[in-house]
Amino acid sequence: YVLSLSALPTALTAAAILLVGAAALIRERGSLVGWLFFSVTLTIGIWLCAFSFMYCAVRESVALWWAKAAYLGVPAIPSAIFHFTVVVLRLWRYSRYISISWLVSIFFSVAIIGTDTLVGGLYRYWWGFYPKYGWLSGPYLTFFFGLMIATLRLYWVEFHRAGKGTVHRHRVRSLLIGFTLVYLGSFDYVAKYGI
Repeated sequence: YVLSLSALPTALTAAAILLVGAAALIRERGSLVGWLFFSVTLTIGIWLCAFSFMYCAVRESVALWWAKAAYLGVPAIPSAIFHFTVVVLRLWRYSRYISISWLVSIFFSVAIIGTDTLVGGLYRYWWGFYPKYGWLSGPYLTFFFGLMIATLRLYWVEFHRAGKGTVHRHRVRSLLIGFTLVYLGSFDYVAKYGI
């Protein structure tokens, strides 16, 4: 490993988001909502932490190990956010989809870590090594962005359904904005195609 300034933003963000998740868990006194929010921060933290080590790796084999390790968290990000959303908005009619989304996330994690179908190699950019996507990226990104859009739509619909000036409407608006900003980070996928 070599210390890389490119790893600093992702490492600091990983630490910050894990602290936010832990603080929310403590503040919520271990409630289901607290645990689900922590799961969101944990999945993002795993991704960013692994990428930080990947950027510092000198050997390609080490960087590839970290690239794949990130996918213990990345495929779970949309499922964690969806699960949190269903519970916090009390949209129980969607609860049957929670297990399905988690199973699909686990499938992609296993496929990514255990095979070369999604991450089979690396690019070498100025900031360090970066995963190179393979043929499984199409189905994977369809799942990731499909669930992302569906979740954001749930917030959008609930925001317009909530009464004006209510605490609920403000909370839903804040979560909609927050998760929209979180999902902007997912556009790092273009670099995985050599762009």
